[in-house]
Amino acid sequence: MSTNQAIPNNLPVGKRLITSHNDAGQAVFHTVDQGHLKPVLGGVAQYNTVYSTVKTPIDLENEEDICVNEANQDLPLSIRGGSVCRIVDMEPGGRAPMHRTESVDYGIVIFGEAELILDSGETQLMRPGDVVVQRATKHSWYNPSKENWVRVAFVLLEALPVRVQGQVLGEELSGLSSDHPSTANFKSH
Repeated sequence: MSTNQAIPNNLPVGKRLITSHNDAGQAVFHTVDQGHLKPVLGGVAQYNTVYSTVKTPIDLENEEDICVNEANQDLPLSIRGGSVCRIVDMEPGGRAPMHRTESVDYGIVIFGEAELILDSGETQLMRPGDVVVQRATKHSWYNPSKENWVRVAFVLLEALPVRVQGQVLGEELSGLSSDHPSTANFKSH
């Protein structure tokens, strides 16, 4: 569940802006807040789920998408048929367990440095402005700093299952399952 309680860190508090339309068809701000903050990984990191959708194309009529987003806060990492925009803050020395989602994830480092670790043993250090296109590969994240938090923005979009040599490489959430329902078991409200 969303707690909306930030874990104290050295990063600026971000603002979430959701736009809509007034009765005259003009653009207006529907929501201005901090999003939905949730401690994860035993307090090593926090998620800010900025927005999520459960289908495409997205139905904007009568702000249906906004209602669905607000009703669905206990989310899997990715949503079948939908999308998730999430900001992740990780403490110095923090590490996420190795995992795989059935999604294409765009990850953009905003503050600090993050090491992306693949299950092959390959690693890359990412700095602010660096972008990864994570194509349903098994990976982990590590904050190598001894002093500074790292912030990474992610947009996750459903992908078809990956097959390698005829074997399906499905979702693997080892060590993350206590923070997320599985994608297969997620039911939208």
